Amino acid sequence: MTETEQPTLHYHPFASFCQKVLIALYEKAVPFRPNLVDLGDPEERAALQRIWPFGKFPVLEDA
Repeated sequence: MTETEQPTLHYHPFASFCQKVLIALYEKAVPFRPNLVDLGDPEERAALQRIWPFGKFPVLEDA
């Protein structure tokens, strides 16, 4: 799987739901591109809401 085919995980490390997804991805050795999102930044929040209108974590975006 090339890097362009890898799914992107939009997450924040302090969010417990994101931690569960990260554990599963690492345990299953699934290649992915991590994207750390700061919801305190209006631009990053808007970018996340374009992908997922609910604006909640985590979001796994298929390539």
